[in-house]
This record gives sequence, structure tokens and C-alpha cells, in this order.
Amino acid sequence: MKYKNNGAIWINKTKTGQPYFSFRAERDIKEGEKFNFFKNDKGGVETRPDYKSYEKIEEETQEVNKNLVQDVTDSIPF
Repeated sequence: MKYKNNGAIWINKTKTGQPYFSFRAERDIKEGEKFNFFKNDKGGVETRPDYKSYEKIEEETQEVNKNLVQDVTDSIPF
């Protein structure tokens, strides 16, 4: 199973020290759509986002390709 990045959140501070979220979307967002964000392991690099959101991608294209190859193979007369 594969995952695709939906977006990222950074926790920043204003000049007065008040925290705020900065969000960057990696794709178009539909109205009412919900996201789950997970704490990101920054690996010591402070510029990496604090939280990331992922979307599960089904691998059905591989199954379709396997079936297509089998259909073509079955139709070859030799």
C-alpha cells in the first residue's frame, strides 16, 4: 500500500510569541473535506513540517495491468 502527501503544517510564532499554524496543501482541497495530521519526525532538520497529512492510494492499477497482460497473452495465437 502506498501513501500520497496531502499537506503539511508548521507551528510558527508571531513577533509577540503567539503560536499559529502555517498550512501548505499538496493538492486541491474540496469544501468539507477532512484531513488527519500526524506528527512528523523532523530528523534534526528544523525546516521540515511539524505535522503531515497522507492519503492512502489503492494499488488497483497494478491489478488492472496484470489482468490486461493476461488477456493479451491469452489472445495470441501462437
